[in-house]
Amino acid sequence: MPEDSNLADRQISRRSFGRLAAAVTAAATLTSVSYRTDKAWAAEGPQPTPHTQQAYDPISSDFAAKWTRADARQIMTQQNDESVPRGENSMPDSVTMPEIPKDFPVMNDEVWVWDTWSLTDEHSNQMSYKGWDVIFSLVAPRSIPFDSRHWSAKIGYFYRKSTAELNSSWTYGGLLFPEDSSLSNTEWSGSTRLMQGNKVRVFYTATTFGTPRPGTDGKPAVLATVEGRISASDEGVGGGVLGSEETHVTEEDLGYVDGDPFAETVEEVNGMGAHYQRGNIVLAWADSKDLTSWTMLPPILTAYGVNDQTERPQMILQDGKYYLFTISHQFTYANGLRGPDGVYGFVGDGIRSDFQPLNDSGLVLGSPTDLNLPADAPESPTVGQNPRQFQAYSHYIQPGGLIQSFIDNVDGRRGGTLSPTVKVNISGETTAVDYSFGDNGLGPYAYIPTNKRKGGVGHYK
Repeated sequence: MPEDSNLADRQISRRSFGRLAAAVTAAATLTSVSYRTDKAWAAEGPQPTPHTQQAYDPISSDFAAKWTRADARQIMTQQNDESVPRGENSMPDSVTMPEIPKDFPVMNDEVWVWDTWSLTDEHSNQMSYKGWDVIFSLVAPRSIPFDSRHWSAKIGYFYRKSTAELNSSWTYGGLLFPEDSSLSNTEWSGSTRLMQGNKVRVFYTATTFGTPRPGTDGKPAVLATVEGRISASDEGVGGGVLGSEETHVTEEDLGYVDGDPFAETVEEVNGMGAHYQRGNIVLAWADSKDLTSWTMLPPILTAYGVNDQTERPQMILQDGKYYLFTISHQFTYANGLRGPDGVYGFVGDGIRSDFQPLNDSGLVLGSPTDLNLPADAPESPTVGQNPRQFQAYSHYIQPGGLIQSFIDNVDGRRGGTLSPTVKVNISGETTAVDYSFGDNGLGPYAYIPTNKRKGGVGHYK
């Protein structure tokens, strides 16, 4: 960024979160619609865990909702068709992301692009600044292999006019921070908040992934925060230079109804190693108005014995309800469970609630997958599996039910670019992909519209 945007004098505060560093944000209301499902697919299996949605004090209470094994098993009993031909998508359309074409466009020839988020205010409005839309992404040089990008992850930024056509390209502004200025050798995704005036506060995960950068000690991931300034002119937006203890699964983590003939025992689950999957979504309380000091609070959701990745959590407010969303991989599920790469969601009466999984299982949006085949990883898919099971990941929930993600692997072609935006509608405890949006459910590529402006003239889609 120009001189008035220089982040060289930034102040950084950090608090070690071990493997987890997550922020929960609130966004705008979504439109409701009925949920499309096919109960004829339902297989024999356990009942989902009863959840009350009751709210608890977010600060003083230590209540944590549980995404249980009984809940997660609903994916295979309610949302999987065992009769599909090998490699066909086995999930209902209501929770399946439409197929991305293999000839997708690339938004930038210089860098791989993945986790992406927008410039927001304190209410999670997506902000236009002086007539410019700004987004932030994890980037790495395209000169390295796509699967090596995590070792070189940095935060970059893109911008375009708020009045631009929906399918117009984004301009790459470069890296947000100067080289070798981060706490660790890689920068992982976070959020960017427009503060008073032109001040911007960036939250991100600083981690040593692979070889530590010289001068660093390779400590676990920490949540870092930086304050800089944003500037904009008629030409564009200014440049950058801005371990776990041994535990075991409990009966409560399993979540089976008394007498359920399909229930597992604690001994069985711990014996298969499921206790190593211990994902959490944690709440933090800001101790200062400038958001430089935080107090960690107990988790609001645990996935013990279910999944060890509950990534990029976000919260949506609609009709007096709090909708909590997270993303996860198929290969991070515990033994005995199966689910696709995608978005998972929960609903309750407050920020800290006995959250009920949406659609009984929690599954909201998955890439087309044959769940009857074993779980895979993007770099080594099973022969005969759906060629789009890893088409998109790192979903970002936006106002209006829009969901943006990046393209990973479409029928063998690696992406590293932003995917078409899709829309999910919410009604009570159920959700459905909106196939009337865009072209049979696929909206414009890299569609991250702003809904509020600060200075200048904006066009809000």
